[in-house]
Amino acid sequence: MKKIIVALATAGALIGAAATPAGAATPPDHHSVICESASFYAHYTVGEGPFDLIRTLYYGNDVGHTHGAQAENNGWGYTQDFGPNDWGWMQLNCMS
Repeated sequence: MKKIIVALATAGALIGAAATPAGAATPPDHHSVICESASFYAHYTVGEGPFDLIRTLYYGNDVGHTHGAQAENNGWGYTQDFGPNDWGWMQLNCMS
């Protein structure tokens, strides 16, 4: 009986592990926009800065960025807008 329980527990653990993709991304840390408005851009290059405006985010919008995990350049961070669930660049000083 103990062997059956151990076998079932092991099988359950293996099934649970298989249900999670190997390279599953960790969600970014939650932040809120703290500026009255913040531009959200599709691209960033070191020489030009941000370009291709996606939209403007406003005070209180929920965004995600993990310092040290997502890219950061000259005060701009690669950030997830939790509203439409897309990614872009915004100023780091405009997030909590």
